Amino acid sequence: MPTLVICGPTAGGKSALAVDLALLLAERGVHAEVLAADAFQVYRGMDIGTAKPTPEERRGVPHGLIDLVEPEERFTASDWLARAHAEIARVRGGDHPGGGPAGRPGVPIVVGGTHLYVKLLVEGMFEGPGQDEALRQRLRSRGLPDLRAELE
Repeated sequence: MPTLVICGPTAGGKSALAVDLALLLAERGVHAEVLAADAFQVYRGMDIGTAKPTPEERRGVPHGLIDLVEPEERFTASDWLARAHAEIARVRGGDHPGGGPAGRPGVPIVVGGTHLYVKLLVEGMFEGPGQDEALRQRLRSRGLPDLRAELE
């Protein structure tokens, strides 16, 4: 089964299109789930400012990759990518808790307003250096005026 990707500008109707598509597939006996590619919908409680679809807007279509962590938790693009790969594999593999014919492949529909997430999913992620806590501490100790002056 393919993975479908819908991306575009904020308030462009991406989520509604994804739900309509999932319902159309369901009419044809194909399970589909919407997976959010959004840097803010991953946070619990951030519903209004993120345009997170309400239960009514979801219209019974399962949605994943939302409400994953608390707002004070660290969550990186790499964390999202790992979770996205796991969710896509789950849907494609026929594991459909809460709906859909178990054991039959489903269609993941990735819907994104965070184009970095979509780009990572489609093109992959480069292996960069890890965090350097000593460097971070040195930079923090310098203060914002000094750092700004260096940038200018």
